[in-house]
Amino acid sequence: MRYRTRMARTQLRYDGRVVLFMPQYDPPELQRRTLEQWRMIVPEFEVVDVPGKHLTVVNGESAESVGRWLSAELAGWQRSQDDTPNSPR
Repeated sequence: MRYRTRMARTQLRYDGRVVLFMPQYDPPELQRRTLEQWRMIVPEFEVVDVPGKHLTVVNGESAESVGRWLSAELAGWQRSQDDTPNSPR
């Protein structure tokens, strides 16, 4: 069964925050299809462009960019927790 057919059948929806790390060097058609597939299950999501191709996002040239982005997000989240009254420390 094709991926698109499986996704359409499951009718999954997710309303939380989703960040898609989009490889900059993937062909435009692959990027378009990737966005289309994500839109089937997630109403809104952020796209962060990273260097590399699909297979290098978590292991390769993109991994450093993804790590920097995640570190900044976690640091921002931690600051917001520290600024919240009565937050557990």
